[in-house]
Amino acid sequence: MGRPTVKHGARVFSAHYTIDHTMYPNTHMYLRTWYNVGDIGIKVTSTSKAGTEAWYPNTISGSTKTVDRYAQKDGYDVNTQGDYHYSMFAKGSPIRSKYYTIYNTIKLVDNHSSSAELFIHYEVY
Repeated sequence: MGRPTVKHGARVFSAHYTIDHTMYPNTHMYLRTWYNVGDIGIKVTSTSKAGTEAWYPNTISGSTKTVDRYAQKDGYDVNTQGDYHYSMFAKGSPIRSKYYTIYNTIKLVDNHSSSAELFIHYEVY
């Protein structure tokens, strides 16, 4: 996260959120965003929730999507989103349930001939 200057080419950004548990292994949610940086700006190529995991009695399910695929000018950004449903079970019934959203933003701050300055940020709701 932050304001890296990167060479043009393929990149991946991974946002990670953890639900801490006292008695069980922690639950992990990931939103991975693959993108290309080049002369035309930023283009999102795919998203994934790979690495998202929970152990019984906890469960996690989710999906990812691209909200904005292209950032073709300085000051524009691309955005991806992961939506997750977490549950904890006891005796086969959910006793705790919550929805989470991870939102990735990759902003094109300044595009150069062979590199670009980006602002990379994520939020969890």
